[in-house]
Amino acid sequence: MSTKPADKPAAKPELSAKDIKAFDSVGSFTRKCHVPMHPATLTRPPLPKVGDSDHVYKRGQAIVFAAGREIPRKPEERWYGIIQDIRKRPSSGKVYILITWWMRRIELLRGGDLDLKAEIRASVGNWELVLSNWHTVMGVQRVVGPADFAVFTTTTLSAPPISKKEYFYRGTTVTLQFQAGDEGEIYRSVESFDPAGGVCLPDCVKHGAYSPDLDTLRWCPACHVWLHAKCLREVLKTRHRTDQWPRVATEAANQPANVTAEIQKILEWPIQRRTVGTSLQTFEMIVRRVRRWYISHTIPIDWKKQIGKELSPANPEEGKEKLRHMLTLSAPKTWYKCPTCSGSQAALV
Repeated sequence: MSTKPADKPAAKPELSAKDIKAFDSVGSFTRKCHVPMHPATLTRPPLPKVGDSDHVYKRGQAIVFAAGREIPRKPEERWYGIIQDIRKRPSSGKVYILITWWMRRIELLRGGDLDLKAEIRASVGNWELVLSNWHTVMGVQRVVGPADFAVFTTTTLSAPPISKKEYFYRGTTVTLQFQAGDEGEIYRSVESFDPAGGVCLPDCVKHGAYSPDLDTLRWCPACHVWLHAKCLREVLKTRHRTDQWPRVATEAANQPANVTAEIQKILEWPIQRRTVGTSLQTFEMIVRRVRRWYISHTIPIDWKKQIGKELSPANPEEGKEKLRHMLTLSAPKTWYKCPTCSGSQAALV
């Protein structure tokens, strides 16, 4: 990352988890949403917009916490945590929350064993969040919204596309060591590191890490895994539409009806995620849907309308515009054989 994120609270906290146990337990608290959030998609629930009515926060919810006194506008000005407990001081009515923090890659590299730092550097993406054992009691004044990061899984297409400079979480955890002193409990170094199942192959050149701002991923429909393009070595020298997945008969009589030039163009695309400029170029939902129609011989007459609604349920015209944009682009020319599939029937990615 080019911008250094603000440090999480290191000074002696106002209260400890033990202190607030004496306060009244409350089920929730209410705060307005103050940070811009992503729009609703098929794979993410809708989140409140800036200035919407008060939002209710409960235990177990992931939140955005302001790193400073100002409302955060940049990703590096936000902290991410999970609400573990909510308590109210009887004398003042002030609400406190016990938070477990997610850590950024740059924070984890500040101290600890050199071998662990090397593993973190190799296997944690630039914008990846890692769940830690760091707990802090904080007032709710700097809670600015529900967490807006993406949750990425390596064995499904249902995960939301991750844009450049967008934090994401894929299950990696870390145990931190702390040093008690005059300034309270201060983060010192990494004690243990447990990376989540990585993307790609066991001999991946990036050790299973994924950085959306740097990497191109290809999806293998047979193995159900995302693979780094740079780890795919068997490049196909020649390729025809009927050579790619899904494998179909070449006889015209066996082709489904309504295979227009536009449908054929979509079938030429692999399923990939690649950042172009500041936005992620991913047409996986379009390609997946058209492949399913093609192999089942059921391409609907209103296929554009259906894809538009799938891409943007609230505004199908916006979805159709995404489809039109895809059709103006050239499909990637390089295809590969998946190295984990067997023999001549290896899936193409």
